[in-house]
Amino acid sequence: MAALVRTLAQLTTRIRNRCDQANSTFVTDPEIAEMVNQSAAALWEAALDGANPTEFAVGSVSASTVAGTQEYTLAATGGPSSENDLYRVIGVDVLFLGRWRPLKKLANAERNAFEGVTGWTGPGDTFYRLQGRTFAGEAKVSFYPTPSGVHSFRVAYTPLATEVDGTNALVALNGWDEYVISDVCAMIAEKEESDAAGFLKRRDAALVRVLWAAANLDDEGIERIRETVNWGEPDPHEHEPLV
Repeated sequence: MAALVRTLAQLTTRIRNRCDQANSTFVTDPEIAEMVNQSAAALWEAALDGANPTEFAVGSVSASTVAGTQEYTLAATGGPSSENDLYRVIGVDVLFLGRWRPLKKLANAERNAFEGVTGWTGPGDTFYRLQGRTFAGEAKVSFYPTPSGVHSFRVAYTPLATEVDGTNALVALNGWDEYVISDVCAMIAEKEESDAAGFLKRRDAALVRVLWAAANLDDEGIERIRETVNWGEPDPHEHEPLV
């Protein structure tokens, strides 16, 4: 059975053996670790692109609004993003009449539509926008219009790739580590100014397999179109006041 994870030590050994560096000091273990993490981040990105994010990796942050406050730093909400690991937002929900209801993303062209407007009228008239991450690592979400009361909300997201180190291993579903091994070997070959073409060919073949596998983690069938209430009729609660 293919391994589910590969430790940094296992990856280092496999990489050294693959590119004939087992007894060489040309490339150090810390250098290999840096290359492994560069490649592992690319593998994570590819897997997210291929997969339905909710089937692959999901984190969640929950918090409450403050009257008169539009923008919220998610790293301060006490959720997993206390490690600033939010990467891509999957969806934002608000607790409405005892039920979690999804909010719509505000289009950039509508960013000034709620200028001077406060108070939420209902989930159908309330929007969110992710305020881009900064180099300080903060992820923020803003609500439109600005809330005038306390409302529970949650943000579902895909996290950043986990660093592969002495504690955290690489997730290597069904041999996905072949991408990282071949990619790092190509980096080492480039460093020693030798031919990396063979390694790159193996890496690209592994990438095709990862993309296909990630897109087919659930073989039940294609995801259905989200249904609305009464088979296409508008949700009768969509514009009711938030209480």
